[in-house]
Amino acid sequence: QLYANQPALLMRMGYRTTTLTYAQVFEHARAIATYLSGQGVAQGDSILLCAPNSPWWICTWWAGLMIGAKMVPLAPENSEIMLNKILAQTEAKLFIRGITVHHELPVSTVVVEHLPILSRGSKLFDLNSVQLRPFDCAEIMYTSGTTGDPKGVMLTHENIMVTLTGLRQAIKIDGSKERLLSVLPLSHMFEQVIGYLVPCSEGALVAYAHSHGAIRQLLKQHRITIMIVVPEFLKVMALHIQGSLQKYHLEKPFNLLLRLSRALYYKPLQRVLLYPMHRLLGGSLKT
Repeated sequence: QLYANQPALLMRMGYRTTTLTYAQVFEHARAIATYLSGQGVAQGDSILLCAPNSPWWICTWWAGLMIGAKMVPLAPENSEIMLNKILAQTEAKLFIRGITVHHELPVSTVVVEHLPILSRGSKLFDLNSVQLRPFDCAEIMYTSGTTGDPKGVMLTHENIMVTLTGLRQAIKIDGSKERLLSVLPLSHMFEQVIGYLVPCSEGALVAYAHSHGAIRQLLKQHRITIMIVVPEFLKVMALHIQGSLQKYHLEKPFNLLLRLSRALYYKPLQRVLLYPMHRLLGGSLKT
C-alpha cells in the first residue's frame, strides 16, 4: 500500500516498453495465482519456472508463493535432459517456460508471456485460503553443478526473509530515487534477493534488460542509478573502456584524471572530472 502507485517493474517487450506499478504487480500475481490453482496446482506442489528475466517472471513467482507452491527457478540455458532430471526430482505439477524456451517435458506446460492473457478476467485469489508457515519450503534453487549435476537446495520462507532483513540493514536504498537495471538471471538467489527483493521492499523501480546489447541505451534512457553485477561483468566493461581509450589515443589524459580523482577522493568532484566516462554509462549510475 505504501508504494501502490509507484512504478515497480519495467521492460521493453517487442516495440514498446511495459511498466507495472506495485499495485499492478500484485493484481497480476493474484490473477495468475487463480489460474495456477485452476490448473490443479495446490499448496506444497512444485512449479518449474524456466524463462528469461521479465516483469511476468516476477508476477508468476509471486503467484506461485501465494498459492503455497514451491517455485523451482531454472536458467533457460538448461538442457532438456537436465530439465527432465529436475522434473523427476521435484515431481513438479507444472512447467512454465519462456517463449524462447522450446523444451518439451512430460507435464502440463504454459508459456510465461501468455499468463497475463490466460489469467485475464480471473477473480482475485483469496490469500486467506492458504495458510503459510515460516518453515514451509518456498523455493528449490539448483546450484551451478560445478562438481556434477546441479543439486536442489530447499529454501523456506523464513530463510529468504532472514536474508532480506539482514541485507536491508546492510544496503540502504532510497526507493523513491533509485532505479535498478537487472542483468543477472533471476534463477540465482544473488539476483533474486539483492537485485529484486531488496529494492522491491523499499519501493524502487527495477528495469529488465531485453538484450545485453541494449544495456548502455537503457542506462541512459531510464537514468539507472544502480546495477547488481558480478566481477566478470566489470572485467568486460573495463576492457571495453580500455579499448575505446586506445582507439582515440586518450589513455594518458584518462590515467591522469584517474590519479587526480583518486587523490581528491571527493565523489561530486570525481564525477565532474570523469564526466565523459559517466555519460557513457548513462550519467546517473552511482553504484
